[in-house]
Amino acid sequence: EEVNDLEDVSISPLDTSAVSPPQSQSTPGGDDDGNLKVAMMECQCCYVETELEDMVSCREKGHLFCQTCLRKYVEERVFGLGNLGITTSTTFEISCLHSSGCTSGFPKGQMQRVLPEKVMTK
Repeated sequence: EEVNDLEDVSISPLDTSAVSPPQSQSTPGGDDDGNLKVAMMECQCCYVETELEDMVSCREKGHLFCQTCLRKYVEERVFGLGNLGITTSTTFEISCLHSSGCTSGFPKGQMQRVLPEKVMTK
């Protein structure tokens, strides 16, 4: 039967008597010991779970990498290959290391946070 008018629809209240409460109640945003929960993400290079706040993402696609992988990648590009990956008319930029061939760069502020000064000045 097709209902064309909302007046013909009846909604009954949700029966929550069959739903049991969770076994342990943790504090909002934390665990039972009061520790804050930390968002973990997988590095798209080494596949190790890393705290989100310790990761770096490329500018265009948002590919996430741990600081260790990015640091090793950049040091190899700068000191090994001598090729940063992206050249624009005014700047040189490190290209994304995602396996898809992403050509996006990384925000300068993230690079400064992760890389040693000797690498940034090179």
